[in-house]
Amino acid sequence: MQDILWVGLILTLLAASLGYAALCDRA
Repeated sequence: MQDILWVGLILTLLAASLGYAALCDRA
């Protein structure tokens, strides 16, 4: 079941990048 690990990792990276972009936009 490594597919779940890859999906979770990708979602985490995507959420982190979106959050970082949102913080940069506010600054």
